[in-house]
Amino acid sequence: MKVVLGNYKGININLSQKAPSFTIDDLEIKKREIQKTYAEKKEVEGPLKNGQTANIDFEGSVDGVVFEGGSAKGYDLVIGSGMFIPGFEEQMIGMQKGETRVVTVKFPDNYTPELSGKNADFKVTVNAITEKVILPFDEEMAQKYIKDNKLEGVNTLDELCQLLLNQTYQQRVRSVEDEIAKKLTEALISACTVEIDEDLLENSTNYQYSYYENQAKSMGMDVDTFAKMIGLENAEGLKEQLRNMAKGQISASVIFEEIAKVENIDATESEIEEYYQEIARSSGEDIEKIKAEEGPEQLKRYIMSGKAAQMVRESAVINFAE
Repeated sequence: MKVVLGNYKGININLSQKAPSFTIDDLEIKKREIQKTYAEKKEVEGPLKNGQTANIDFEGSVDGVVFEGGSAKGYDLVIGSGMFIPGFEEQMIGMQKGETRVVTVKFPDNYTPELSGKNADFKVTVNAITEKVILPFDEEMAQKYIKDNKLEGVNTLDELCQLLLNQTYQQRVRSVEDEIAKKLTEALISACTVEIDEDLLENSTNYQYSYYENQAKSMGMDVDTFAKMIGLENAEGLKEQLRNMAKGQISASVIFEEIAKVENIDATESEIEEYYQEIARSSGEDIEKIKAEEGPEQLKRYIMSGKAAQMVRESAVINFAE
């Protein structure tokens, strides 16, 4: 493969995100999430409202005939969740515990062939109505959260709050860095000329395509159906998308390797060994097995490319969103 480098220093990119930060409002959001996790269910009499959970028995029929899969007993349905056919949950609002009501709905046109577009009657009985009670975010809840999540080094409510803020900040840093890496790579590929070996591109594409073939098979469908499910026209559309992705990945890899050569970037034996150790720690595999499967020269190229990418990142001009 051949590569002609374009400009790779001082690349100017505009981000869609603001500079990473956090405020007390972020902490309140985190607190509410935890409070929802530990909310307690309380049974109420009704009438049934949005947001409440109805434990129901229901039986569905079309033209007076009960259809398969349309009945259940003791089913917990959150009203307003949109889990059932449009109109079903809305017609249940106002029901009381012990009340039975017939709910009439129309199945969507894209439903199963035997039911699509048909009107159905559901005989619904409310067994119980419950709602969540939000408990205060206090030391007791903090201790439970710390224990359940096995948070080492966190012992108090204040320490948990600090951890939650730090996690929010780190998530935003990662999100920003992911966007920076993506846009820098796109800018590099646009600025450089790369001639990719067609056999390598084809093999890489086929390897990725076989993964999705297996995914589709495990779900009991062909690749065309799977492609449509993820928003693509057909299997050829999926393959074309994978080919473009592979082309971008190979191009980026070749460009960073070339930058490493031009900038005389190298990888020491200690860096290679440290990389082996990191792979072993993260994978849990024996380090000697890893060394046998992945030789030092290949690892050396990874490290050199990583250093080249870091150099490009450090010289880039990053413009955050206002």
